Amino acid sequence: MVARAAGPSHAAARLLVLVLWTTAGFLAPAAGLGGMGLGVSLLAARQPRAAGRHWARAVARFTPWAVLWGLSAWWAAAFRAAGLAGAVQTAVGTWLAVAGAELLLPGLLPGEVYGVVYEALAALGQGLAEDGALAAAMMVRFIPLLRAEWRGLQWGLEARAPGRGARARVGRAVAAVVPLLARAFARTDEMALVLWLKRPAAPAARARWGAADWRWVLACGVWVGLVAAAGREGWLWPWR
Repeated sequence: MVARAAGPSHAAARLLVLVLWTTAGFLAPAAGLGGMGLGVSLLAARQPRAAGRHWARAVARFTPWAVLWGLSAWWAAAFRAAGLAGAVQTAVGTWLAVAGAELLLPGLLPGEVYGVVYEALAALGQGLAEDGALAAAMMVRFIPLLRAEWRGLQWGLEARAPGRGARARVGRAVAAVVPLLARAFARTDEMALVLWLKRPAAPAARARWGAADWRWVLACGVWVGLVAAAGREGWLWPWR
């Protein structure tokens, strides 16, 4: 059973709110990030019990990837102490983006994402809508694909060099990075073709924006403005 989407009802409004929410997640100072995390957790808790469990499982699956992006950002800063705050913000921002996406686009299924993006761009042109929807669906599908490729490479390396210690595990992971990326990117063309062929015949139902849609978008826009001001001037969060 797929969880019912929280937030606005119109697909374009949901997509816009998701973009604004993700932007805020990477702009907010530490206090703002804590508030966003608490807010999304409370919103998820208000969902029906089955939907809340679905959300928790989906976000938990992506938490290691959020940590990985944070470590990558710290690596880019040469693991200096000055770069640790930015790395933590990258990890938390990634988690918040996924947590918000799971509420607005439950399940992150490529077909669902295709429909939402298609409706959001349909007024601008059919070609743009199809291309944008396909690109969004591919991005959603790429993480599970990467995970499957990683698992296959790990099984192959373990069969050849069955070491069980921590050092052996790290060695296998390092040896799999380049083949992992090469195999994953090589399959993107095939994945794009399959997703395009399986796209919905009627991607999304037509609907009008309601007052609640505008309120969600306006609230997220105000929040982005506030956290951007706090990040630049420091006058909203004096304890930063």
